[in-house]
Amino acid sequence: MENSAEIIEGVRAVLRERAGLETVSDYAVAKALHISPQAMSHRKHGRVVTLSDETAIHAAAILNLEPVYLLAIVHAEQRDRAKQPEAAATWRNLAAVIKTGKRAAMVTGFFLAGAL
Repeated sequence: MENSAEIIEGVRAVLRERAGLETVSDYAVAKALHISPQAMSHRKHGRVVTLSDETAIHAAAILNLEPVYLLAIVHAEQRDRAKQPEAAATWRNLAAVIKTGKRAAMVTGFFLAGAL
């Protein structure tokens, strides 16, 4: 997963699989992520691009992923939109480290270095 749209589609896929359905409504995805249907619509139509921290944490639970992994993806995306490439790269590096399973040592290192 590289961005909020992919996270949402991952949640949709898990919900579809759990329910044994071919499609899952935006309402069902919104409910699972603890966001309003209006917020889901805004994301779908590009008015809101990134997920909030709380939504990323709910998505992580559904996707059975480390919450800090999705938080790093979301924060990288936010830094990209704010035109902060160095900060975005730091968040993407953290996401990559977490994804490869080296999270404990690297997360500690990032915090000690003041990067986060």
